[in-house]
Amino acid sequence: MAELESIKKLKNWAKNFKSEVYTLALKMIPEPVLEEARKKAIDFRPGKQKSWGAAIIIIAVWVCLLVMVTVLVIKQ
Repeated sequence: MAELESIKKLKNWAKNFKSEVYTLALKMIPEPVLEEARKKAIDFRPGKQKSWGAAIIIIAVWVCLLVMVTVLVIKQ
């Protein structure tokens, strides 16, 4: 039971430490840089960036690997 309590204390300490590190890092970033990043984040549209070419290449690689494995299994 004491082990469980020490684990909980360690998790709480890590959570607080991480929060303090994030706060310190944000304070170190100049305000104009933060403003520019906020504007870019508002304008960002995830659905806009699709790469069908990359998807086709990845699918082709998987199909080639599947064919190779199938041929190797059939030859044995």
